[in-house]
Amino acid sequence: MTANNINLDIIEKLEQENRKANQKLKEQNIDLQNTIQQLEETQNLLIESKKMESLANMVSGISHEINTPVGICITASSALIQETKNIANDLMSEKMSKNDLKDYMESVFSTTKLILSNMERAGALIKSLKQTSIDQTSEKQRTFLVKNMINDLFLSIAPGLKDKNINIDIDCDDKLCIQSYPGALSQILTNFVFNTKIHGLHGKDEGHIKIKITSSSSELFLVYEDDGNGIDAAIISKIFDPFYTTNKQSGSGLGLHIVYNIVTQLLKGRIDCKSQKGKGVMFQLSIPILIPERNE
Repeated sequence: MTANNINLDIIEKLEQENRKANQKLKEQNIDLQNTIQQLEETQNLLIESKKMESLANMVSGISHEINTPVGICITASSALIQETKNIANDLMSEKMSKNDLKDYMESVFSTTKLILSNMERAGALIKSLKQTSIDQTSEKQRTFLVKNMINDLFLSIAPGLKDKNINIDIDCDDKLCIQSYPGALSQILTNFVFNTKIHGLHGKDEGHIKIKITSSSSELFLVYEDDGNGIDAAIISKIFDPFYTTNKQSGSGLGLHIVYNIVTQLLKGRIDCKSQKGKGVMFQLSIPILIPERNE
């Protein structure tokens, strides 16, 4: 066997080993891609689960709130029915005096006023729940007034904030109308507010939230601030990571990750966080939007 033949045999063996290594690498790469895909699907399911959990908690809270005005209406209606029966009996037996009629009319007026105000309260709660529920489970664009969307949202989530004295300031033009995803914006604000409650105000009974919204011809600018505990500079780069939380007893670590995904993927926008330990937090968002033309 010549030296050339030996070299050819070595080269062929090396090529065979190289082909085997490449094939093994391809198989490992396919396995890796499948694993990544499964992890992404699992993460998306967890995110959707967290969004639905947020919505379920809101529904539970607002259902409890509705029970109060409805209960008042039932009690007042029952009392009014009994008073009407009594006055009818007095009328039939010719025992009713002018003062009795006057007292009855005053009672009817005050009771119906009480019923109306509580039914209006219940109606407002149901309306806000309906719109927010639709928005938070829908990814369709629509044209809407931003301030109205925010007011509906805070009416819906108010029951979940009762255990903290939180003062909320909203700076937004009443006439600001945009075409975007109201459900996505509702979810962002919901997550911000409950992040403040759970983490920012941990160990505190009260706090202050400021929300400022402005716009240009093509972008919406949202600034969210609180005066809570703030975020340590060492971990601020991790707050948008999935499952990262500083309070494992109350937090899932998905709230701000969901916000980041909504802003960057669905809304194609940008988000930035500035904070110092003990000095609150500020989130700044810029989101591409359409401003509908106004009919003068």
